[in-house]
Amino acid sequence: MPVSADFYSLTENSHRLVLNLIRITGEISGAEIARNTGFQPSTILYVLRILDKKGFIDISRTGSSTERGGKKPVLWKIKPGIGRMLGVEVLRNKIRYVKLDFAGTLYEQGEKPLPAAFTEGNILETLATVIQDIMPNNELNSKSFLGIGIGVPGLVNSDKGILQYSALLQVKNIAIGDQLSRILGKPVYVVNDANAGALSISWYNDQVSEKLPEHIVYLTYNNGSKNLGAGLVIDHELYTGIAGTAGEIFNPLPDLGELIKTSIKKIGHQHALLADNDRPEKVSFRTLVEYANKGCKLSSLTVDKVCDFISEEIARLAGLLNPNLIVLGGDITCSNELLSGRILPRTARKASKMIKMGFVLPEICFSSYGEYSVAIGTTAMILRKVIKSQNYKSR
Repeated sequence: MPVSADFYSLTENSHRLVLNLIRITGEISGAEIARNTGFQPSTILYVLRILDKKGFIDISRTGSSTERGGKKPVLWKIKPGIGRMLGVEVLRNKIRYVKLDFAGTLYEQGEKPLPAAFTEGNILETLATVIQDIMPNNELNSKSFLGIGIGVPGLVNSDKGILQYSALLQVKNIAIGDQLSRILGKPVYVVNDANAGALSISWYNDQVSEKLPEHIVYLTYNNGSKNLGAGLVIDHELYTGIAGTAGEIFNPLPDLGELIKTSIKKIGHQHALLADNDRPEKVSFRTLVEYANKGCKLSSLTVDKVCDFISEEIARLAGLLNPNLIVLGGDITCSNELLSGRILPRTARKASKMIKMGFVLPEICFSSYGEYSVAIGTTAMILRKVIKSQNYKSR
């Protein structure tokens, strides 16, 4: 009979530390674990035996010998499928979700429309209904299921699980974490959406270089958003501010519908977007980008204005914080051309005065998780609890 890994049975710090190191590296030998942790090889051997017996780890493969020869090392990995989690991003009229396990293996992702617009009276019931639709009872009630992470736009106190205010959802002071935990019978963790995107980088090592940089800015843009969210990782830790609510840029985003109307006044009505859509002001950002890539001048002008806004904020944040890396996530990642053809050139122009004075722009890239960055990052709140980390540091 297979062993069911009980993460909350790990009471020893050394056991949690070793387990997290294996999670981060993917596969690793006992000798490498000893070098990374400073523990004696005999201690590591004991811990590995415990983790293996409890069903947390498996032998991945046998590694290569050193140049001097010797016994080939055994490499360990997290047992596939254990510690499953649900990550959710709340948007204006839908949610994005991911299902993944403790090792970071993604086995399902998708979107679900909301049955009704959020209000202070129905937000808990609506979220519970959608989550129960995504998670069959056998998954939700599994002993190995660790919990649910929820990313929401607005001011969030993650420590208390409270959504203090969301301009997009038009709700305030909702104790989402505690109340949904009681409804669903599983731990629920709440985090600002941009902070969740930042956690997807620092906990799942989502970036282009091999070594995770110390200072990272994550920006998220989604269709219909009221503000551009910013998550900050400083010295490898998520910065949440004095009240735990950091992660919002309060300059309002340009409304797509208004941008389209302004563009029509400027360049007229003879465009493919208008010919194909009865209500062009209601089309999604992705649809605008698709039309822009096909040569629709109206769509291209509208997309340019959104990219102008984002580039302005990138240049501003780069000058203020001088991070190693800026990562973009959400709907803005729907086309690589937006980054290479629009955002990067505009950012360079907006930062040109700083560059002439010797300022160096950081690396700017799209998240490899794209639109699902926030949903994936919410599960880091669960990992943090499971491995008993006292902060948001992943390594």
